[in-house]
Amino acid sequence: MKLSEIHTAITSEQQLSEGKAFATLVAIEHLAQVEGVPVSALDFSAPLFGAKYASQQADLHGFWTGRSQYLAWRGLILNAQMRFAPGDVDADPWQSLSRAERLQKNGGNSALYNLRKFLSPETLPKDVTDVLLVNIRREMPSQVPVQFRAGVNVFRNLFKNDLALRSGLLPDKCPDPFPGLRNHGAANMSPALKKWRDSLPARSTVVALNYLNRLAVMGGRLNGKTDTLDDLRAAIRDLPDPEEAKLPSITVGTLRAYKERLQVALNGPKPRKTNPQPTKPSGVQRHAQPRKPTPVPPKDPVETAWDDLYAYLRKQGWKSERFRGLSYLRRHARAAGVPPRYLSQDFVDTLRRQVTKRGDRTNLRAAVRDIASLSHDPALKGLPILSPPEDQRFTQGGLTRKIRAELEELLDFMNPAPSTRRAFRLSVGVLTDAMGRPKLSLEELLRADIKEFDLGPHEPRRKTHSDNIRKLQTFIELPWTSAWQQLQQVVAATGMRALANPVPKVLSWNPGKAPNCVSKEWAQRLDRELRSTLRNPPHGRADLALTLAGHIEAFDALHDIPEVTDTALLPPRIGRIRK
Repeated sequence: MKLSEIHTAITSEQQLSEGKAFATLVAIEHLAQVEGVPVSALDFSAPLFGAKYASQQADLHGFWTGRSQYLAWRGLILNAQMRFAPGDVDADPWQSLSRAERLQKNGGNSALYNLRKFLSPETLPKDVTDVLLVNIRREMPSQVPVQFRAGVNVFRNLFKNDLALRSGLLPDKCPDPFPGLRNHGAANMSPALKKWRDSLPARSTVVALNYLNRLAVMGGRLNGKTDTLDDLRAAIRDLPDPEEAKLPSITVGTLRAYKERLQVALNGPKPRKTNPQPTKPSGVQRHAQPRKPTPVPPKDPVETAWDDLYAYLRKQGWKSERFRGLSYLRRHARAAGVPPRYLSQDFVDTLRRQVTKRGDRTNLRAAVRDIASLSHDPALKGLPILSPPEDQRFTQGGLTRKIRAELEELLDFMNPAPSTRRAFRLSVGVLTDAMGRPKLSLEELLRADIKEFDLGPHEPRRKTHSDNIRKLQTFIELPWTSAWQQLQQVVAATGMRALANPVPKVLSWNPGKAPNCVSKEWAQRLDRELRSTLRNPPHGRADLALTLAGHIEAFDALHDIPEVTDTALLPPRIGRIRK
């Protein structure tokens, strides 16, 4: 459906509320002006508009006053396309489904990202199947991340969303819900095993079947679809370790009891062996030779060392969830033949370099912290004291001493809140790492286009880092003169944070070379220009005029701060621009 047809439909059918209809019509008419054609000639249909006018647009000067206005304008048109002709309107199926979700619940943020970040970049919504989700689940720790479970639930709810269904972007079948961590009965089970389970009289046997079936399915011994009783018998003889199958661990005795219950239910009780009595008494008493005990193969000392550590920690009250990080380290240490006391920093660093998933990196850090903490326990003498790998989410990258000093000087000049200051440091560090740590000045670094670089583990937060870099770049590029710099330094020295400081906000309107250039005549002239339908067709920019009025009001409030008025840099109070 073309945008010209959507414009006609909105005008005639009135399917939208009055406010949304007006705003959408204005947005489409503004697109016609940008394209230089009448509205009737707008032949954009999904996904042509979303692809041409992407969310990350390089040049927003001329037709838009900034990124916020551009995104609001773009969102109005894409929302209209999704309502009137559901499909891949964003030129990105995932973004389009997120839009359908937001429209269905009438606002708010989409939680679909919680699923997408666990998938490979090339995975489309149509590719999301039960098999794919189960394979991803196998790579996770025993406790499924809350974000992943929430993302799957949001994706399943899209099958109740009319816009999402009509878009044609969803797979043919809604994925099955993930069973709870201990809801073993809800796991996949073949029809043959389900039928047999319904015939079992003892509840204890049903519990054993539910757990062992789920354990076998998660470990790849059963498929959960076509398994027979014979398949179950074979699987019981070769069950995986519960921790390796990402299931809550149970005691060895409980697991043995589960196996015995099922074996009895499948094969019947084993007949007891009795010693036959001779029919005739014999004059010679023959004594049966005692059977030689079957030799038990020696247990692997590495396995024994880790088992002893786990047994001690369970006695200290550790529960299954507490072992999550340690189990990750144990799995790799056992494969390398390394017992707990022979763990080394080199082994941890080598393992860290091999980690590619964020969850594994988190587990490794947790495990190393646990080992370092346990090394102080007198009962565990010999455990090494290790240093956890650096958390790459919070690194400041390879900033040179010069850039680090320039950044701190800039942040002191801005005086942002501590959390914002940390976010700016992180984003600059991420960009520096992505660029290969070049020897540039801070100003040159901030002028780089972050879209051209791969952010590695920081890729999911690309938008946040991009916005932070843009804010720093915009602040530096303001027309700072010595007078404006002096006023900014004085205001920041009073403790006023960047969010409340009106100096950069007023300076962004280009009032002049000094603060005393801010006058009522200048403000009223700018107000008239913003509201003019000739300067800002077709309806003027009253919203920006209101923003200007707020900045002027906050600028006047600086007269109430003695430290600022003593500088004699402020112009007389301006007062209200419009009566």
